[in-house]
This record gives sequence, structure tokens and C-alpha cells, in this order.
Amino acid sequence: MDAYNPLLERTRVPQPCLQKFAVISIFEKLRNAPPHLVPDSDPGREAITYCLHSTFVGVVDQSVREVCRLVKDSKMDLSRGLLELQSGLEASGPRFVNLFVKALGFLVSCGFQKNPSSFRFQSPETHPFVKVTMTLQ
Repeated sequence: MDAYNPLLERTRVPQPCLQKFAVISIFEKLRNAPPHLVPDSDPGREAITYCLHSTFVGVVDQSVREVCRLVKDSKMDLSRGLLELQSGLEASGPRFVNLFVKALGFLVSCGFQKNPSSFRFQSPETHPFVKVTMTLQ
């Protein structure tokens, strides 16, 4: 995570505009990183988790958007994006629930549009949010 530490430190600055810019910079670095720093690497996963588990609204909001963008741009697997967001949801306070649930719904919709045949609703591997979202449609 050393590669991301300077940017992660900037997410603690109590200025929402700077926090948002720091998060955008972290995810841009993840998007264009060499193989040992990509989102699936240990430093990449730790940076994403750090951002999603922040106590600052601006950091969490932008991080959720960036995770969705990584999945949409095929830089992160759908299942991995869902797990990251679910982990963030479980660690967050009540004020972030709406944000995470909307993002999870967005990822499920994106995944279903890209590859509807991959959604096996009776499979034990199917994410619970997928099952709920698809039964509501």
C-alpha cells in the first residue's frame, strides 16, 4: 500500500474538494497501474478498502462512484466490485447505507446487461443483492 500512501493521506484532509480529488487520483492510479499495483493486487485492494471504509462522506461517495466505474470499464470483475461494496456497506454507518445500496443495484444492472446468461439465480454463488434485484424487476 506504500505506493498509495501519499494519496491516502490526502483523503484525511478536512476539505471535501481535496478529498474528492485525492480519491479520483487513487483510482486513476489503480486504472493505469503496473500489474503489481492494479485493483486486484494487495496494495490495490487495501487502497480501495481504505477509501470505502472512510468516515468522510466525500471520500466514501467518490470511492463508491469509482468502484462502479472500474467495474463498468471492465477494470474490475463484477463479483469483486459487489464484494467491495458489500464490505463497505457492512462497515459503514447508517448515513452511507443508501449510497452503497444504490451502487450495488447499479452494478447488478450493469452486469445483467453485459451478460444476462451469467446470472444463475438458483446458484449458491449468486450474490444476494443479485437475487433481490432480479426478483424486483
